[in-house]
Amino acid sequence: MSKIGQNLFYSALFLFILALCFVFNNVDPDFFARVMQGDAVLQTGHVLFNDPFSYTQTHAWIDHEWGSGVIFAVIQKIFGYAGQVFLKAIILFFIIYLIIEIVNLNPKMKNKPLNFLFFVFVIYAFQTLLINGIRCHFFTFLFFTLFLYILEIVRKYEKNKLLYLMPLIMIFWANIHGGCVSGIGLLMIYALGEALNRKPFTKYLITALACSSVIIINPYGFEYIKFLLMATTMHRTGINEWNALFSTQLANLLPVKIFVICSILLFIEKLFRNIKFEHDFTEYITLLVVFYIGLSHIKQTPFVVITSMSFLYCEISFLYDSFKTKIFKNNTNSKIIIFARNFISLFFIMISLLVISSGNFVPKNTSYYPYKVVEFIKDNNLKGKLLNEFGIGSYLAYKLYPHMLIFMDGRYEEVYYNILVIQNDDFYIPTKNWENTLNQDGGADYVIVRKKFMAYENILSLAKSGIYKEIFGDENYALFCKKELFKSSYLKKNYSETEYGKKFFDKIYKFKQI
Repeated sequence: MSKIGQNLFYSALFLFILALCFVFNNVDPDFFARVMQGDAVLQTGHVLFNDPFSYTQTHAWIDHEWGSGVIFAVIQKIFGYAGQVFLKAIILFFIIYLIIEIVNLNPKMKNKPLNFLFFVFVIYAFQTLLINGIRCHFFTFLFFTLFLYILEIVRKYEKNKLLYLMPLIMIFWANIHGGCVSGIGLLMIYALGEALNRKPFTKYLITALACSSVIIINPYGFEYIKFLLMATTMHRTGINEWNALFSTQLANLLPVKIFVICSILLFIEKLFRNIKFEHDFTEYITLLVVFYIGLSHIKQTPFVVITSMSFLYCEISFLYDSFKTKIFKNNTNSKIIIFARNFISLFFIMISLLVISSGNFVPKNTSYYPYKVVEFIKDNNLKGKLLNEFGIGSYLAYKLYPHMLIFMDGRYEEVYYNILVIQNDDFYIPTKNWENTLNQDGGADYVIVRKKFMAYENILSLAKSGIYKEIFGDENYALFCKKELFKSSYLKKNYSETEYGKKFFDKIYKFKQI
């Protein structure tokens, strides 16, 4: 492919990803807690070692994502949420760019991956990343792909000095996201695979040991390593993204499921087609491991996309060439093919630019958050303990700390004991123990609940008996307070949706030097 064709391809790829980030412009529920930790580091010079945002009992805060929080906080301060949208697009682009470079390491595949329509399918296979706002584990998938690229250069071209970079990258990775353990796991897989391939493998073990050793360079010392061991093996109660991929209805995450099934079939096809030849155990073991973790946990499916594209593109190219030969019988003019590819790239560039030109950076999922209730609380200077459901706690803390303390948020194993998750479910699902949650740790002064939840009917029953009173409600949420905190009148400002949008990311907290 010509230089012009390559530039068109990569321009179309980035702009298409950016356009999709506009279309799926959602803000992740945990984003706000990440920014708060980042702000704490920027304002005080150190991480928060204990949780200041909850009124419930918590343990020491081991934040395996504190570095991501600093990145998000800096971007939010300088560029606003628009910067987070661009960051998401840049990370996704570089993941795919590195995958293409891995495929290009095979001389037979040089420039063959530059098939734009195929990568549209690949991008949608990253559905679990696309549909969410920027999250810390985006960095893990980027670094995992980078590690895979380095390891492929090392074993194919024996550029062993590149292995020296990996412990340095690991220092950064370990302080960005706890998914750094996947990098160590990848090195161990390469050691095993290359041993079975009867090739030098100790260099991968030594690098894995070096990467494991540098993880201790973090604000928490050895406690961080103990936390990672616990977090990577724990069962997470009631969190959908940690469920098995095919435990959901077939229509859910359909592009991901199709991609995983196709990848497994391609892997089987590769095994049988190469049955008479020497097998690459490194590729096989890596694929089998990522198939297992991708099928076991929805959150881990991007590992399947990254590894399958890196190791199975040759099979895709083989099938594509066979199909093309049967249809066109090699009579198609190469200039026509080049023109068609460039035309497709230009078409996607124009469509993407039309989407991007809207310039709408307001998150699409603001209705998930109780932003009207939050402004009511702020306008009336309400203070106390606020019982909230798991998913919106991070947003409430971001908007209302230090005047309101929340029950819990999505930091889960970082901060909370597992019993709190159960108690939160008791109230919001609810169970027969729902009233116990209201009285947890001295009792909630205020309660926020979705009107479509059964918990709303329960809290209304307490309102009828005078224990709690409803003081504000919008289309989705209602706010209740204890009867002794009830006021005869409340300030209710009539903000427009535009005004609410401008206030959505406002914050009032400041962290003091200790």
